[in-house]
Amino acid sequence: MRYSTRTRYGLRFLVNLASRPSGTCVQLAEIARDEGISVKYLEQIVRTLRPSGILKSSRGARGGYALARPASEIFMDEIVEYLEGHISPVDCLYTESPCSRQESCSTRTFWLQMDRQIRAFLGQVALDHFAECPKGGHGLLPYRDKNVSRLDEN
Repeated sequence: MRYSTRTRYGLRFLVNLASRPSGTCVQLAEIARDEGISVKYLEQIVRTLRPSGILKSSRGARGGYALARPASEIFMDEIVEYLEGHISPVDCLYTESPCSRQESCSTRTFWLQMDRQIRAFLGQVALDHFAECPKGGHGLLPYRDKNVSRLDEN
């Protein structure tokens, strides 16, 4: 399964915001420079994320973008859903009109189980995990049930 550049760059954009002090507004040009992503492409990503409630923006000299909620409350399933449009590995699981082969499909159970596993994994990884993990992809992601508050972890 492959995710689009929009999702990969969008995640880097959000991780960059999450790594800054809470409420800090950052201009797209600064993040573009930090992440090696064009400002124009970041503008497209912001337009996609704007309705999600993940971002907030402010105008003016100190304006820019910030996370609208704490990074610990923003989970990967929500991010991927907004950036990709869906999470499911096959179209027939998320279309509004059921597949004509739904009742007789010999692989449907496999796709449903894969979909559940993907959603469970993405639903356990919050944006703040990326700030806690070393850069370069080394180390394991800590998992958290989004229904359990951070206070319950200790």
